[in-house]
Amino acid sequence: FVAVLADSGVFPAWPEHEAGPPRGVLAFPQFDWMFTSVGASDSAAPACLEDKHGASCLRLGTALRYSKTPTFVTQSYQDTWHFSEEDPSKVRSESARALAARIDREIRSHLPEKFHGGILDGCFRHCQCWGQLRFGNESNRDIFYRWYQTRLQEWRATVAGQKHGVEEIWHFHSTKTFPNENCPSSPASFSSSSSSSLQDDST
Repeated sequence: FVAVLADSGVFPAWPEHEAGPPRGVLAFPQFDWMFTSVGASDSAAPACLEDKHGASCLRLGTALRYSKTPTFVTQSYQDTWHFSEEDPSKVRSESARALAARIDREIRSHLPEKFHGGILDGCFRHCQCWGQLRFGNESNRDIFYRWYQTRLQEWRATVAGQKHGVEEIWHFHSTKTFPNENCPSSPASFSSSSSSSLQDDST
């Protein structure tokens, strides 16, 4: 059984026909270059390429639509790699909100498969904080482990010939309480969140 943990890998596109990324938010044009110049297209899902998504096939939101491998996404709405400022106090609030909305839409609108799952947090971070972020009574590590065990149980049921397996539709956990300037030193210091299904956007 194979599953994927994708930590801080969401880099939403800012199409040219739009105004571009908000002030202080980086666009990451490297995806187009990697796709055309260094052979990264070979790693894209063939079905995604057939559907003419091009370099977008390298972006997590698009790639997940074509992945049959259960994938758990852990991502901050305020990923530090997306800002030109390293000091969170200098990040424009409207820019942070625009990025959060784009990341939220990128993930939720591209997860049609019930076996994917994840958590979205409001901490100013990129990776790290494993086991420190709290979502109600659970940490990010607890939620991932519960998701993994559910997918593993489902896979085992399928291998055993059970027709439907577990078939639990996973819920995304998220919090948009920010700015949280740093990853918490204590799990209890992180704000709690509500739970929402893939179909019902909350918080």
